[in-house]
Amino acid sequence: MDKKRGCGNSRLKAALVEHGYVPCRAGNVAPEAQFVLDYFGVDAPMLVENVQTQVRDIAIRKTPGVSRSISLKRAWSLMQELNVVTLPCVTQEGDLEGVITIGEKVFTADSQVDNDMYAEIVQMCKYIMEFVPDGTLNTLLFVPEEVREEAKKQGADIRENGYAVLESTVWKEEDGKFYYDTGIQGEVLGEKVDSFAEISLLPDDCLLYNLGTMILERA
Repeated sequence: MDKKRGCGNSRLKAALVEHGYVPCRAGNVAPEAQFVLDYFGVDAPMLVENVQTQVRDIAIRKTPGVSRSISLKRAWSLMQELNVVTLPCVTQEGDLEGVITIGEKVFTADSQVDNDMYAEIVQMCKYIMEFVPDGTLNTLLFVPEEVREEAKKQGADIRENGYAVLESTVWKEEDGKFYYDTGIQGEVLGEKVDSFAEISLLPDDCLLYNLGTMILERA
């Protein structure tokens, strides 16, 4: 930038707006610029040795921390509410454990979509875990209408609502806690492994299922 014009612009901006503007330079003053400065008795602009982005130059927005056990639906709702793409996961003491972030596009079961293709994708994301009173635990998957006939030919039992049983296992209740059969068999140090794992209840009333890899929301 021309040094003479840069000094004039910064002084003009400083006079017109509340925020202060200070003339600076990123290198040596050119001889012709130094001549003008000397003629008007003006000091050379302040030298800035590093023009890379500084932390103080970044707009920092404080985002409240969340628990690592927060459900996907709640995390997505918070991101939309706060207009952010990252949520910090913190402990009860407020220490940072990690971050929850999203990619270019995220769909959840209650996403508002305006495209039939995306609407179908959202529908297919709706897994339903069905706890049957007889002790059966069914995983239900939505089957798109255009492939239902073919799915039926392959033996799929599709219900009227479009869902079919993807897999089934067994669940039980003991001492007020719920367990399901993981199907894992074997021995560890000569002792038989218990195939039943607990379905934990999270603070937000969701269930932690599938060895901690899936969070279920109550219907």
